[in-house]
Amino acid sequence: GGSLLPATLAGTGPDVSIQNSDETCINYAIRSAVLPITNMEGLDEVKKRFSETAMIPLTLYDEVYGLPETETL
Repeated sequence: GGSLLPATLAGTGPDVSIQNSDETCINYAIRSAVLPITNMEGLDEVKKRFSETAMIPLTLYDEVYGLPETETL
């Protein structure tokens, strides 16, 4: 919960975290507490599984910081 962001900013957080909120992803991105996955190999193929609008809340300044956990059509 509430200790993940301080731990990450202190450099002691996990390498990967599964969150249930798009807002959490961008909250971390704004603080430079996560790296973008924009250039990860295979991302374009994975993004095809989701609608373009599903990626908007996970994108900041043209950088992608996460993937949707679920999508309701």
